Amino acid sequence: FAINQLTRHLPKHADRFLPNLQRLYMGINNFDGPLPASLSNATRLQLLTTESNKFSGLIPL
Repeated sequence: FAINQLTRHLPKHADRFLPNLQRLYMGINNFDGPLPASLSNATRLQLLTTESNKFSGLIPL
């Protein structure tokens, strides 16, 4: 998703579609709101980039 100037919230269950997700690049967009709590189910996630967005709240663990 990086460097696309996408907007809006992320889907609440985005991680369901990517069960083997290891890297998620979301930097340089216009995402806002909280990261979905379900992202904590992406247990293989090793890298998450979120710079230059408008996320709020905590990163789900």
